Amino acid sequence: MSDNMEEGNTSAPFRTNAYTSSPDIEEDYGPIEAYVKDDYDDDVSVEEIDDENVNILPSSAEVARKARSKLKLYSIIGSMCILVTVVAVMVPVGLTVLKTETKYTQPPTQAPSVQPSQAPTDLFFTDYVDAFAGVSDRTLINTPGTAQYRASRWIYNFDPVRRDISDSRLLQRYIAAVFYYSTSQGYGWLDCYPGDVACTSDSKEAWFSSHDECNWFGFTECDRDGHVTRFVILNNQNGEGKSYFGNNLHGTLPPEFGYLTTLTDLTIVMNKNLASTIPLSFSKLTSLRRLRLFSNSLEGPWNKGILQNMTDLMDLVLHGNNFNITLPYEIGDVKSLRSLSLAGNKFHGDIPKVYGELHRLETLELQNNELTGEIPPELFLPNLRVLSLENN
Repeated sequence: MSDNMEEGNTSAPFRTNAYTSSPDIEEDYGPIEAYVKDDYDDDVSVEEIDDENVNILPSSAEVARKARSKLKLYSIIGSMCILVTVVAVMVPVGLTVLKTETKYTQPPTQAPSVQPSQAPTDLFFTDYVDAFAGVSDRTLINTPGTAQYRASRWIYNFDPVRRDISDSRLLQRYIAAVFYYSTSQGYGWLDCYPGDVACTSDSKEAWFSSHDECNWFGFTECDRDGHVTRFVILNNQNGEGKSYFGNNLHGTLPPEFGYLTTLTDLTIVMNKNLASTIPLSFSKLTSLRRLRLFSNSLEGPWNKGILQNMTDLMDLVLHGNNFNITLPYEIGDVKSLRSLSLAGNKFHGDIPKVYGELHRLETLELQNNELTGEIPPELFLPNLRVLSLENN
């Protein structure tokens, strides 16, 4: 037995459970399993063990170390999963709580926004309708296509000034918009229409621009509170030099213009497509001193009472229109008149004797009409300088 050990590999630090094979028996029992001692000889090499075709089992210390490593790894993975779960749950809850607190604890702003939203609610628009209904028929404001409807929508949705409903001059801007839409039918204005970058008439601005309406063409003068006192469309420049052919106003005089009660001078002339009566609402222009609407296409009927409150009216100039009616009697009640021109129409019938009570009258022009009858002696007034009655 000792001889065999000496002839074999005496350095292998293991014991075997296999019997020595007999030369007569040829069986393959597979590799030999070896139990490695914890205190094995350091001089034994791994190569020597591999040469014996054995499986090496780890030591108990190494098994314990690997188990601890796996346990540590599983602990880390588990902790991370728990952390991710907590974050996923708590972040939405935290945001919700933050929003709730902000909703109730955030202090209000010190001032409202400068501009209202670009798409206000129709409910808010009714407030504007209520305001405009003071000067316009509510039905017209709500009827698409009318001048009143278009003006109210422009004021509410597109006016760059965005004047507040409580502003005392909101109605003035609305009335101006109604005037434009009422008189811009057909081909529209020649000069200073909305968007006209070449507007140069009387050093004014185009209509519907971002400027105050007192800077628009036609608004010749406003008082220090911004209310119009003189409205004059006498000519247009149109970038080529002044021409006395009006501004191609096409349509009708809107009744809303009678609510510009600060007017002292209303002059709109030489617009052959301006076919209209004089609205009864003009009777509200109690401060008017000059009413000059000549060389248009104004016509009857004459609304009785138009002049009754114009106690300061000095000039009434209506020549060159299409009035085909008798001379209005109420003109004789305007005792302040100094100039009366009704020439170039189709007035017919007698000259009212009451005109002889206009003691301040200096000019009376009734020529080129269809008047009949005798000339009342009352017309020869002490201050009269011009009396024209030809071509009747």
